[in-house]
Order: sequence, then C-alpha cells, then structure tokens
Amino acid sequence: MNKRAVAGFSLTALMLGGAMVGCAQGGISTASTRSEATVAKHAARNAEKAAEALQKGDPAKAVSFAEAAVAAVPNNADYRALLGSAYLKAGRFTSAHAAYADVLALSPQNGRAALNLALAMIAEGQWDEARQALESNAAIVPASDRGLAIALAGDPAGGVE
Repeated sequence: MNKRAVAGFSLTALMLGGAMVGCAQGGISTASTRSEATVAKHAARNAEKAAEALQKGDPAKAVSFAEAAVAAVPNNADYRALLGSAYLKAGRFTSAHAAYADVLALSPQNGRAALNLALAMIAEGQWDEARQALESNAAIVPASDRGLAIALAGDPAGGVE
C-alpha cells in the first residue's frame, strides 16, 4: 500500500472518529481525559523506544518511533528534539532542520536544539545561515560547541575566537 493510500485511510478514520465523538452525548469530558492520558502514555512509550533505538544505532527505527510520539503529542519539545536527533543520525538533514526549528519555536531557550539546528544547516550546505543561527543564539549555545560549529560552517578563524 502506498503512502497516499495510507494517508487517505488515516484522514478518513480521523474524520469518522471526530464525527462520532461530536455526536456522542454525555461522558465526553471523562472519555476525553482518559483518551488524552492514553495518548500521552503511548507517546511516552514511543519516545522511549526511539531513544533506545538511537542508543542501539538504529536510526530508521528511531525515526519511526519518534515520528509516532510527535504525531501523538505535537507540542512536546522533547519529542521533537528526539525526532530531530533521529533524523540527524539517519542522514535526513532537511527533516532534522525542520524538527529543530520546531523545537526552538516551542522552547526558545533550548541551546542544544539551536546547536543541532545549525549542524543540520551545515549538513545541508547552508553555511551562511548556520553561522547566522549560531550568532543569533550565541547566548544559549555553549561557546566551545558554538566555536566548533562555526568552524564547521566554513569560518575556522571565527570558530577559534
């Protein structure tokens, strides 16, 4: 089955599920609370499995689990950072770039995400943009990490400074 068919089935199921919830009477808040707790628990389990897969050196499996965690709880910056790490390890630099940009939107003081965003940009060949990102996040990225990233972005003299 191709991705388009799976996406179509998923969207249909989501629409039908939403319609059924909208038509239900009574007990909605209790069911909703239970459902949210179940979704959160499932997302946490997927995040744990993603972290384990990264530790075992299986980035493809890590991406799959991290994507599931983010899909379940999209506003969780930790899950998005985990997804970004999985993308980086899998060599999916454009996806990592997007994931880390999302992390910074959710958690602007996350220095590790800012550094990894710059590293993803470097891997994409966006050296100037990476240096700009490092400069704009200089307050939250440790100097030693920032210096190495600046050197990797094509400015070894700036990295030494």
